[in-house]
Amino acid sequence: MPPKHRNRKCSLKDSKCGEGGAGKLRNVCKTKCGGDDLKIKVRNRCQHNIVNSLECVKRGCKATNLLHKAGRDVLIENISLFSLYKSISPFDRRITVIEWHPKYPEVLAAASKGGDILVWNYGTTVAQQLMIRGKGAGGSVQGVKFHPQKEMEMYTIAMDGTLCAWNYLHKTCKIFLQINDYSKWYTGLDVCFSGGHLVAGDNCGFLTVLSLDGRKMWEGRLHKNKITHAEYHPRETWLLTTASIDRTVKMWDMRFLKGRDSVLTVLNHDQAVNSAYFSLTDSSHLLTTDQHSQLRIYRAPLWQLQNIIPHPHRQFQHLTPIKATWHPLEDIVVVGRYPDEKFSGYVPGELRTIDFFDADMGTYKYGLSDQGIGGIISLNRFNILGDTLASAMGFNILIWQPDRTSDLKH
Repeated sequence: MPPKHRNRKCSLKDSKCGEGGAGKLRNVCKTKCGGDDLKIKVRNRCQHNIVNSLECVKRGCKATNLLHKAGRDVLIENISLFSLYKSISPFDRRITVIEWHPKYPEVLAAASKGGDILVWNYGTTVAQQLMIRGKGAGGSVQGVKFHPQKEMEMYTIAMDGTLCAWNYLHKTCKIFLQINDYSKWYTGLDVCFSGGHLVAGDNCGFLTVLSLDGRKMWEGRLHKNKITHAEYHPRETWLLTTASIDRTVKMWDMRFLKGRDSVLTVLNHDQAVNSAYFSLTDSSHLLTTDQHSQLRIYRAPLWQLQNIIPHPHRQFQHLTPIKATWHPLEDIVVVGRYPDEKFSGYVPGELRTIDFFDADMGTYKYGLSDQGIGGIISLNRFNILGDTLASAMGFNILIWQPDRTSDLKH
């Protein structure tokens, strides 16, 4: 509380402002009480209320981090209202990929271990879904990317050793790469549309760079073992990150890519790595998921380790690998939980929730679940607006949205 003032009653009884990420309030807030500027030392711990945070900014406090925390609290409160809005089971094999369209927030692509691909506007009826049938065993789709300019096109990679450009409306494809060898297949895909090229990593550690029309530009070995994930930086499109089961995540400058010796940074892990996603806000964080019990967050520009979040999501042969992703509006981590009796803090009967963490603090914020859903949720992706979450649980696609009726009841 602010100190008592003689002959005046302060109009701001409980000023809450601060700066920095440690949660300690060191600022002096200037407020006007009866026309005089009074310096009030704030001793109370900040409550991350968005109104208080904006009031602090209005009074000249440096509260950028505080605003972010307040924004995260608002989003977590909104997520706590999420419930299962819709679910479908379109495949006869487990789901391996989910991907939102970059322009249309209601359009989702999902693919299966049998090679089937579904393009679904979840606001329409089942009869209006677009389904591309795969070849079954051996045709598992490992990556899907929509073309942002050509709205009916997308790129896919699969375990049959193909990289294809699809027109999903007419269900036609052009094969860019075809290995014709079941001992080798593609496992990581990303597309840089502004740069005019795409990359495909394979299970032997090789990366292939192609133009958007399928012309091969470069190929070389970057990892000792399978590349599980490849992604361009959203802003610095010359920067590429690759993750591998060789327990490393590597950074590459695509302008000077020549081979393993041209690596910019190597981020070593204790276990094999499933994914490495750049944050969707300012792209200054990198989130990695290993194959056992660690989420790691690295910070630009030197990609220094900022947080290690212990989390149970161990690898299982017949389970789609769990991959942590980002909320698009704030640096909130989203990941499915696979309860483990050997994990520290395990509670008997622990739910298989979707967990949310504050990236800066590394703290657990919320666990989302729904009655009647008991499976392990391997994949979770928010759409571009952040108002809808898509999840993959075995054969099932789950769509989560806020249940506004709970607000009306209160």
